Amino acid sequence: MKWIRIFTFIAWTPGAAMLASGCAQPDRPSPGQARAQRAAGEVADPVGATLDSFAFSTLDGRPLAWDATTQTLDAPGGGVKPRLLAVHVFQPDCNACQEQARSLQRLHVKGAADSIAVVGITHRGDAAAAREFVRKFGVTYPIAAATGTDWAGRWGRGDPMFLVGNDGKIVYSQEGYQPTDLDIWWAVAADVRDGRVVAFRHPQRSGEKLTTGDVLPAIELPDLMTGRALALRVDDGKLAFVDGDGRSHPCRASIGFFSRY
Repeated sequence: MKWIRIFTFIAWTPGAAMLASGCAQPDRPSPGQARAQRAAGEVADPVGATLDSFAFSTLDGRPLAWDATTQTLDAPGGGVKPRLLAVHVFQPDCNACQEQARSLQRLHVKGAADSIAVVGITHRGDAAAAREFVRKFGVTYPIAAATGTDWAGRWGRGDPMFLVGNDGKIVYSQEGYQPTDLDIWWAVAADVRDGRVVAFRHPQRSGEKLTTGDVLPAIELPDLMTGRALALRVDDGKLAFVDGDGRSHPCRASIGFFSRY
């Protein structure tokens, strides 16, 4: 299954430029400033970085903590120094996260004998949502609800999953999920076990992310709430919704939010 990353676009026509003026409020940061403030605490490329220590509680109230200094995981069942630690920072209602949990459960069950530990930490959603996640997907590895914490804010961007080596450094990271990712995790685990340089640092995803200045590709929109299928595309030089009869409805200004879910 192919997933697309979340992105936002704003398309303007000359007549809509007036919408851009007077939007910022003096007592609030602008959207650009807010993004910069959030990004300041985030880790740009986590591979090679030391995963910060954390101390949370599992959903049933037991300790779940990682000590970056001693590379020790305090989890239900006692403290361990795993050869490889998988940390999934997720939101319970994320479809990709849910599918990823199935593979992480396999890694947890089959990897325990090879000193592989798996934990899940929420960065969105409350404890009740996390409990429903555990129940629905049969997760038995420990999960902590950390929504709103500084740690989750620093490490949770993009619902990432990190593989941490026995020196406490992240050897692999990914955002999003594909079913073949489990094979990559096993390959990383084998490299760590055998003392080899990890061959995979990030998964290879098809396609490229859009950025400012790119032409938005045509997007087919199912009937959804309108009851009519539409296409969003550039028509006669203008961004427009095109209906099934071929009629074009140009956008004066369009703000869209697209999700991979």
